[in-house]
Amino acid sequence: MASAVAGGGDATYYDGGNSYNGNYTNYSDNSSDGELSAGAAILLIIGYGISYLFKSNQKNNDGTIEHALSKRIEEAFCSIQNAWTKDKLELARSYYSQDLYLDHQRMLVKMRKENLRNYVLNVRVKKMHHFKMIEKDRKFSVKIEASLIDYTVDTVTDKLIRGRRYEKGMISQTWIFIKDIKNEWVVVSIR
Repeated sequence: MASAVAGGGDATYYDGGNSYNGNYTNYSDNSSDGELSAGAAILLIIGYGISYLFKSNQKNNDGTIEHALSKRIEEAFCSIQNAWTKDKLELARSYYSQDLYLDHQRMLVKMRKENLRNYVLNVRVKKMHHFKMIEKDRKFSVKIEASLIDYTVDTVTDKLIRGRRYEKGMISQTWIFIKDIKNEWVVVSIR
């Protein structure tokens, strides 16, 4: 199991560093000259058009996410991990709900008292999926998979307590966002 990863608690940690790869499918045409038939070209164009339309909506039937919202989610995820590592949550305050911000502050105070420091480095979001609108235009959840280095040390001895200092792993967390009073999406829960 991983260390805290910005207070995520039950994050699943997969060994293997950069081994997370998407699935690739190769399509070929049996024509001997290497050119696509007109029918195949039309299907390809229609496929790209449908794909573009799905990506342009905030939430579609297949759970894809609008680009602006996707960017906000990724910014929140990376900013919170960075602020957690620096032990300066105020750096990511605009991405936090009040309650989660206070919870994370309490966790960091407890870790300081126990002479522990959690580092979350080289964070890279690999995939966002299982987008679910919980309350129309007010609350949603999304599963985030990311590669990162995650470890905890004793601040007095610099002894490694958990995790790996130099090896990337994968985490998978569900983040829940709500709209705050400024009408911005903020993180209210991390599971």
